[in-house]
Amino acid sequence: MHDFRDRHGLADMTTLVDDDGSAWSALGVRVQPAWLFVSPDGELDRVLGELSAEQIDRRLAVLAAAAGGDGDGTDGAAGGAGGDG
Repeated sequence: MHDFRDRHGLADMTTLVDDDGSAWSALGVRVQPAWLFVSPDGELDRVLGELSAEQIDRRLAVLAAAAGGDGDGTDGAAGGAGGDG
């Protein structure tokens, strides 16, 4: 997991190691890659499949704005907006 994060420049991204699959099952994740974005009000946006860097950036910018941040990644906002990209 750490090698993958480092190789893809994701070392600062929060990740979940779910060895027994219980969290993924509870969250409805059936395939990889999967992305879970959580809005400031706790709404979960689940994306099963690939997202481009641009799609991820857009989702994070929307979340940062909703959280009162500027989208530069320094305000602690993590997650994404609804929709398919």
